[in-house]
Amino acid sequence: MGKPAQLMPPGDNYCVRDAFCELMNWSENSEEYRGFQRGFDFCDVIKMASRHGLVSFEWDYEQHGWIESSCGARTIEFETARDHPGVAIYLLPSVKWYHCIFHPHIRWVVGLPREYDNYKPKLSALIIDLSQQPRD
Repeated sequence: MGKPAQLMPPGDNYCVRDAFCELMNWSENSEEYRGFQRGFDFCDVIKMASRHGLVSFEWDYEQHGWIESSCGARTIEFETARDHPGVAIYLLPSVKWYHCIFHPHIRWVVGLPREYDNYKPKLSALIIDLSQQPRD
């Protein structure tokens, strides 16, 4: 007898597209919107963010703090960066998957909707647009 199939998280696997398009104000008619693939690779998202001038932070589980993971040469302090809008990336360890969501103000990240609770989400990365002010 085989193992029971793991249920995939809710959604359509376009969370990266949806979160980034909201952050960058790209419309559904834009080339950027149409260029997104379903699903995503974590490293590709970090590289894409860097190409668009965004700064990335990853949670360091050993040091229990945020470290910059951007590909650029700049050094940004997390405390300075968190007063801007961005994208939060959550690890869903029970299914070895990620989910992204836009946040209008990274300082006030509120987490994923309750339907993700069974997947034990862990906030693992933040991608921030330092050129924008927080949104209401």
